[in-house]
Amino acid sequence: MSPFIIYQNKLKLLVLLLGSFIFIILGFIFLFLDLELTYSPSIIKGIGFISILFFGACFLVIFKKTIEHKPALIIDENGITDHSTALQVGLVKWNEIKDIQFTTFSRQHFLSIYTYDKDLIINRTNAFQKTMNQMNKKLMDSQINIPYKNLKCDPVQLGEAINYFWEEFYKNELV
Repeated sequence: MSPFIIYQNKLKLLVLLLGSFIFIILGFIFLFLDLELTYSPSIIKGIGFISILFFGACFLVIFKKTIEHKPALIIDENGITDHSTALQVGLVKWNEIKDIQFTTFSRQHFLSIYTYDKDLIINRTNAFQKTMNQMNKKLMDSQINIPYKNLKCDPVQLGEAINYFWEEFYKNELV
């Protein structure tokens, strides 16, 4: 079977891009608004500055994902290659994967990948990704969490592809 390749859902990325842009504009409004009438202008300006920084970074990441034509997820005989989020971890080999589940956290659905080595993903990332992965690890037990609503794929097809390649890997390992 050829690799199962999944791309980002561009429409959802455009909606996220628009949302980020709106919050950047709101940040500038908070930053440059005449705040003489408010209780604490420095707090409002601080919120504006943080909003510009955070949503500006989000905008850049989402914009990059929107214009590139790189697969978000590749499932093949080697394992699962993840480029779906800002924390893209690259290839996770089948022999590194302990379990894969569909999970829900805060009403968002994820493909959750558990590895034998709980620090495998953290150890192979840069400083920013390492910090974000450590924060992610505090929220959920799994090492990799891929929001599959952002993928251009049905969750059933995704599950079937994962099962097929995982079973094929272990069949070949036993031979």
